[in-house]
Amino acid sequence: MSINKTKKAIKELGMSVRHRDGEWRINFLNGSEATAYYTTDAADALATAKVMAAQIHNSAAVIAADPLPKPLPRPWWKFWS
Repeated sequence: MSINKTKKAIKELGMSVRHRDGEWRINFLNGSEATAYYTTDAADALATAKVMAAQIHNSAAVIAADPLPKPLPRPWWKFWS
């Protein structure tokens, strides 16, 4: 796969990608340096981007599946009003 095709595929996953001097840098959008992944292999860069994108998707699904808390009942003294 060419450099441009690999970059396009990684960007379509919603990830940040940079290729410079034979080195790939993959990261989350607006990710810090601590979450960046470096490699010299394009296939490894794409595979890692897929795993990282799946982590975003899975964490979003967990948040969406968490039900909203139920409102608290009225205090007992409100019933006597």
